[in-house]
Amino acid sequence: MAEEEVEAQATPAGTTATRMRTIAIVLMVAGVALILVSVFARRLGLGPSPGFGWKKLSGTVLGVALVVAGVLLWRGLVGAAGDAGADAPTEPDTRGIE
Repeated sequence: MAEEEVEAQATPAGTTATRMRTIAIVLMVAGVALILVSVFARRLGLGPSPGFGWKKLSGTVLGVALVVAGVLLWRGLVGAAGDAGADAPTEPDTRGIE
């Protein structure tokens, strides 16, 4: 049983990385879905007016922003608030302080 418990426990960095990847995938899928719904709203019966109005434009821009945020998060170029990352020191630097 002890070996199973040790294997079940993930390192905090691994857990955070997995969580960030999951969030990235959700953001990208939601962004693509929002873009598709915004662009094809009239054909889906959601947009009564022809053309590309402010609602469709807002949905498309928000969808693109979600996709970009997801890609940045997936590639590790941005992190969640409070996520110190693997390279951050674990203790404060007290050199030079008396």
